[in-house]
Amino acid sequence: MAVSDAILSGTLERVADGGTTRLVARGAWVIDTAESLDRVTARAAADTPGPVILDLSGVSHIDTAGAWLIARVAAGLAKRGVAVEMTGLSENARRLLGAVENATHIVPEKPVRVMPLLALVETLGRSMTNAWNDVVQALGVLGGVVRGLVTAVRHPSRFRFTSIVFHLDRTGLQAVPIIALPLLTVISDFFGLVGGALVGFIYGDMSFQRYILLLRDAVDMSTLMVGLIKAPFMGLIVGLIAANEGLNVEGSSESLGRRTTSSVVKAIFMVIVADGLFAIFFAAIDY
Repeated sequence: MAVSDAILSGTLERVADGGTTRLVARGAWVIDTAESLDRVTARAAADTPGPVILDLSGVSHIDTAGAWLIARVAAGLAKRGVAVEMTGLSENARRLLGAVENATHIVPEKPVRVMPLLALVETLGRSMTNAWNDVVQALGVLGGVVRGLVTAVRHPSRFRFTSIVFHLDRTGLQAVPIIALPLLTVISDFFGLVGGALVGFIYGDMSFQRYILLLRDAVDMSTLMVGLIKAPFMGLIVGLIAANEGLNVEGSSESLGRRTTSSVVKAIFMVIVADGLFAIFFAAIDY
């Protein structure tokens, strides 16, 4: 008597032969058939009487997923005390079964339970350590730049003008679209002023002429100087963070994407912090 479970291109036949049960695997035991074969193998391991002969001579294709299913059947039967004998193994099946055999004996480790307060302290400590490492690496980059500039001033003959001209061309002339991005700031400032004039006219009954006069009194040279003073420091912060994260990129596109995201987030955060510190400083000196 034979009971056959046909699953896509893979089957597992249970044949009763006297006092022995023969499990005959046929077809393709690959990742594409693993989902359905999983149910068949689980049932076979749970209720097949023994002793059992696991016949793999009819397997046409097998990969790691199929070998793992077969190894799980054998392990499940052995756990129930059923004697199992494998026959008809191809060289490829024998090699894959040997590779996955150890995986069937892996006992999942229980997760270590940590108190929420300790987990919070650990996360805070890791964040502080990573922040300190970033500061140290950024200072190392800054120190290298300063040392290079001092060396170039002391020994002008070692100044590589050709390399400088090349990089100015790459980052300057050939990066016109990037350089044009600051124009968005000018455009946004312009429309912000126009919007302010419209709001004053609609809700405050303020004429455009009066708005221009008040704007001239409110915006003076100090407003421009504040932006010009902050700009080099902001650029230095962004450059150091970008250089630091770029130097930490490992040999994969995943690492590149992760470091790029980290660079953007850290740069935005530090620029906001620096802007706040500048605001406190200018308020303190009444500038």
